[in-house]
Amino acid sequence: MSKSRPTAFSDYEVRVRAYRIWERTGRPEGCAEEHWREALAELEAERQDRVPPQPGVSQPPTRTAADATAKSEEEAA
Repeated sequence: MSKSRPTAFSDYEVRVRAYRIWERTGRPEGCAEEHWREALAELEAERQDRVPPQPGVSQPPTRTAADATAKSEEEAA
């Protein structure tokens, strides 16, 4: 008996995302497989963003409200 991977997505999730990609790209014909792969990649990226940080693993720095304010002040100057 094999266990399913915890990162697997249901066909429904992928199908809905692929449909949205198809619509977003102007409904081209013949791109179903490409949209399916792109949907999987987007879903995986979103899941990775939601994974809580692991202890001892370096995390990228996060932007703060002060960073956003400083950037907008630079742009205004």
